[in-house]
Parts: sequence; structure tokens; C-alpha cells
Amino acid sequence: MKNKLIQFFVFVTFFIQYNLVSAQSPIGKWKLVSEILENQDGTKKDMKLEMQKFKPCLANFTYEYTSGGQLITSVPPGCMAANLVPISTWKLTNHKIIFNQKEGKKIITTIYEVTFPGDQMVFSYEYSPAENKILHSKSKKLTITYKRA
Repeated sequence: MKNKLIQFFVFVTFFIQYNLVSAQSPIGKWKLVSEILENQDGTKKDMKLEMQKFKPCLANFTYEYTSGGQLITSVPPGCMAANLVPISTWKLTNHKIIFNQKEGKKIITTIYEVTFPGDQMVFSYEYSPAENKILHSKSKKLTITYKRA
């Protein structure tokens, strides 16, 4: 009986750990829910909705994070040229997701804080004063929310 009880607890522990790890992973397909830009004065704007005003098909993009570290963006037919979709790789490390995106001959690296509430994945990025100076903006924070597709 003692052996069976130990096996049961080992199984339950493994099951819980496996589910927590897999729930905390970007691997799979995602749909963009919102892209909220918060300014230093507290005003907020959903950049996804703003972009969809000009290109409604952007609502139908799907983002796939592969186990090999690639980010594949699926674009609806006729929405935009495939060569305009950046080629990206990703890596998850200590609640941060690191993207390397090829733009011409350059590699652009972007790092977001990432959380996984429920069936969502949320990226957060805080703008520095130096970035605002370069961008000529007064941005404070960008929060991007995805939902499993």
C-alpha cells in the first residue's frame, strides 16, 4: 500500500509540474488580442485597432511559436506581400521573451517581460527616456496580449 501511495504522489507531482510548464510556454498558435500603448500622460491607445482601420485583414494574422525557436506569421491571402513579414526567432528566459528579427542585413533584438494568465500570453515593454528621445515620443509602456488560437 505504501508503494502505491508513493507512486500516486510521484505521478501527481509530475502531472502538476508538466501542466505548469506547458501552460507557461509560447509554443503553439496565437491570435493578437490587443496592443496597448500607454503614454507618459496616462492616455492609452490600442495600436492593433488603429492599424486595422487601414488594413482590416490584420485581424486575421496568426502567430506560431515553434519548439525550434521560430516565429511564423501566417498572413491571410491578399493581405500583404509575404516578404514584408519579418523573419524572427525567439527564446524564453526567466519571464522574458527575446526576439531576434532580421531586417535587411541587420538583426534587431527586442526583449519583453512575458506572463501567461489563463489562455493568454502578455508581453510588456517599458520605454526608456533614451528610446523616447530617439523615437521623438512620450511612450511609457507597450502591452501586447495574445490568445491561443
